[in-house]
Amino acid sequence: MRTGLTYYGNYQDWSGIPDSVLDRDFARFQNDGIKLILLPVFWNSAEGSTPGSYKTEVFSRLNHIIDKAREYGIKVVMNIHTWYTGTNVPSYAENQRNTIVNSTIRQYWLNFVKYFIRALDKENVESFQVFNELSYHSWSMNVTQDQFYDFCISTFEAARSVTYKPISARWGGDGTNGMEDRFYGIFDYFCTNYYDAYNEPSQLQNIFNKVRLYNRDLWITEYGLATSDDQAQAQRYESNLSLFKSVGIHTAVNWWWSGLRGVGETRYNIADGSGNPRPAYYVVVSYNEGEVFLLVSITSSPIRVTVNVNGRDYATDTSILVTAGSTISITYPEEVES
Repeated sequence: MRTGLTYYGNYQDWSGIPDSVLDRDFARFQNDGIKLILLPVFWNSAEGSTPGSYKTEVFSRLNHIIDKAREYGIKVVMNIHTWYTGTNVPSYAENQRNTIVNSTIRQYWLNFVKYFIRALDKENVESFQVFNELSYHSWSMNVTQDQFYDFCISTFEAARSVTYKPISARWGGDGTNGMEDRFYGIFDYFCTNYYDAYNEPSQLQNIFNKVRLYNRDLWITEYGLATSDDQAQAQRYESNLSLFKSVGIHTAVNWWWSGLRGVGETRYNIADGSGNPRPAYYVVVSYNEGEVFLLVSITSSPIRVTVNVNGRDYATDTSILVTAGSTISITYPEEVES
């Protein structure tokens, strides 16, 4: 299992993070073997109150952080941290439901997704997560599963049109309740957020089993404990990561690390305001086993490429994440030269 950190900015517009802090934090991660960070970005932090008014200064700051991470051999996952609440969409959209039922608002959303990816698709950006805490059952009044599915498909297709890199979406821990199984196969890998307050181990195992039916890997994209009690937080991290490893989670990313915001300001943080790790950080480090990333994308028909990983076949144009130590073989027609 690979472990990573949500790297959280001082403000949602990602301003106010000096290079001295980035260098300090990323040097620590490099030294401790943490090679993955995730950057969450609210939709309304990156687009203004009128459609297409993208905030170039925010993208410039994000690109600087991505470049700085590359200096330390750190990969980055970019997340559009929007869906679970109506407070992080541009004012013109009003709410998330409009992106489903209003074709004009949906197109503005799809335009933003494509801009977001194009602007941030740098060499060390590993993948893109285009939603946070999707949940069909809790907010979808007067929206059918067919409408919801079509919306997810259109978002995935928009993202795929501008990058070959893996695309995913983060589901709320209980957001899959009542959801049809076909949703598990939309994106290149499946993500869920896990908090003990509303999650059960059996539910996580059930999600894992369904994801496997679609030859997808399962990531945890949020977990943690909001407390100023270092021991309690570390114990929660230990129990969570032990569970994730036993289930077969591919990557587990916490919520969260900030070297600028102290524990008193937000107790989820696993660092203090001076960038000193709390004990939970060392639990994350202890569970990190690393990974090998492999992407196969063949577009020239009729060539077909099959990737076999530990007995599982992956078809042409499939993005996969492979755990370190896996045996990989690629077969292709004999007439195709290597």
